[in-house]
Formats: sequence, C-alpha cells, structure tokens
Amino acid sequence: YGSFNQFMTRPPYGIAYDAEGNITQYINSTNDQNPLYNMQHVKDQTAQDMFRINAFMEVRPFKGFSYKFNATQYARFAEVGSYKTSQYTGGGAGGSISNSRDYNFVIENIVNYKVPIANKDHSLNLTAVQSWDRDYMTKLEAEASDVPVDSFWWNMIGDGVPTKINRSVSESILVSYLARAQYSYKDRYIVNAAVRYDGSSRFGAQNKWAMFPSIAGAWRISEEEFLKNSEAISNLKLRLSWGSVGNQNGIGNYETLGNTASYDMQFGDNYIIGYLPGNTIPNTRLRWETTTSTNYGLDFGLFDGRISGTVEYYNTRTTDLLVSRQIESVLGYTSMLDNLGETKTNGF
Repeated sequence: YGSFNQFMTRPPYGIAYDAEGNITQYINSTNDQNPLYNMQHVKDQTAQDMFRINAFMEVRPFKGFSYKFNATQYARFAEVGSYKTSQYTGGGAGGSISNSRDYNFVIENIVNYKVPIANKDHSLNLTAVQSWDRDYMTKLEAEASDVPVDSFWWNMIGDGVPTKINRSVSESILVSYLARAQYSYKDRYIVNAAVRYDGSSRFGAQNKWAMFPSIAGAWRISEEEFLKNSEAISNLKLRLSWGSVGNQNGIGNYETLGNTASYDMQFGDNYIIGYLPGNTIPNTRLRWETTTSTNYGLDFGLFDGRISGTVEYYNTRTTDLLVSRQIESVLGYTSMLDNLGETKTNGF
C-alpha cells in the first residue's frame, strides 16, 4: 500500500517522476513499483468511538461497617475500511470493511468491617470482595473484488464480487471471591491472612475454579521497649510473606473446547461449506497456572530517617505453566495446550 517498507527497500537509483514532473507507476525498467504512485490509489481509515462509565455507591449503616458497590463499563466501536482503486499496481478495484464492538463490564461488591474491641491495643479488620468481569467482542467483516466504481472507496464494495464474509463472537468471564483478615497488636505485631477463589470460563468444566491463599506478618522491632528510645534506630521492621496467585492469560477463549475449521467444497453445481476439527487438540483438563512466592524483608531507618532502606529476599516458583505443546501430526493434530514444567526465581 505504499508502506514504509516499500519506501525503504526501493532501489536508491530509481526515478519516481518523469520529465514532466508526474509520478510514474514504475521507478525503473525492471518494473519495481513506485510507492508514491500506489499511495494515490489506496486508502485505509479507522473510525472508532470509545467511552467508559464508572459508578459506585457506599453505605455505612453502623460504626465500623461499610459496603461499597463498584460498576464499570468500557465500550469501543470501530469501523475499519480499506480499498485499492482499479489503478493500483498489480490489481485493485477491491476492498474490505469491518465493524467491531468490544465491551468490558466489571461489577464489585466490597464489605469492610472494623471489629469493635474494647482493648485499643488490638485491632481487627475484615474484608470480603466479590467481583465479576466480562469481556465480550463481536466483529463483522466483508471483502469484495471487481468493484465497478472507485469514487466511494469501500462504501461501494456491495456492488462488487464478494470474496469474504466473516462473523466472529468472543466472550470470557472471570469471577472472583476474596476474604481477608488484618490483625494488629499495638501496631507492633501485624498479621494479614487472605484467600481468594477464582473461576474462569476459559478452562474446562472440572478446572474452572482454583483457590489461592496468602499470609503475611510483620514485626515492628523499633516499637519494642529496648529500641523505642534509640537515637540511632528510628525504624526497624521485619516482614515475612507467603502466597500464591493464578494466571489464565496464557490461553484464549474456547481453547479447551473442540474448535473446528470451515472448508469450502463443490459437489456438482452445489457449493457446500463443511467443518473439520482444527489443528489443536482440546484439553479439558487444562488448569490454572500458579505462582507461589515467599518473601523476607527488613525495613530500616537510621538517625530520624536520614538514612533508610529495605533489604529483601524472594523465592518464586511457578507451576503448571500454560504452554502450547507440539504433537505428532500423524494423530491429525499439530499442537495441544497443556500444563507443562515449572520455573523458579530467587534473589535479593
């Protein structure tokens, strides 16, 4: 289409204009195309509208308790048109148009409760979260050749010879639940414990859901009596955490189902479309990829915070990696998504 690549790869001794200053179709006797000429006979245009709506409501019916509702909607509408005129080098008078709609909906319910404790040395906060996240996409594409009129670009492809009509729909849903407890004693000893339960439509029926726990603790040593009045140490905090999270981004929608591919066939005067299994064998046992991390940390501050820093050691292990595994094509398939192998990282 007169792309940047064409400009960069044309012979430097090519002649783009004739003696009268007109753009030539070819730049030399070997008929290398002139990208300047092609640019005049091709058009690409993308028009899109996007909007985002955020809404929330918070209720505090009694002291220490709050309920918050969050809702977000994101939408994108796009129209992409492309056309080559009949004067385009190598053949034209054809184009395409596509209309797509992308939606994302997120709904969250969050409950917080600060448990009333008579002894102010203790504090306990409880949190529960439920979220629902849906992605939905539709797309309609059409292509045509032998368009009789160039003047209106892709808007006239309906009068040409159809070469492609395609409709695609894709949807995924992620549902999550989280429960967390935060305990503190004199802001000196701190413990956080949480567990989340995630479900994804991308996995098979038996492995859609998985549980991911975590726990963390901290000891603010600088609040102890033997350091509280120290002139040199203004902050000293020891931290330890362990937890796991899941990943579903290594696979696409419907990957665990038996997808098919369409094939065009001609039986006499009849034009028939049939379907055969795709190249990827379905794996209904596919499960969440899981990353588990252990972290040790020490925060320090010296001389009223004039010098401060953090030292940490981490150890991370990821199991059930979501990968595409190659298989022998004699089976009729060439690949399969699977949970294979693991990785480990650690360091300071």
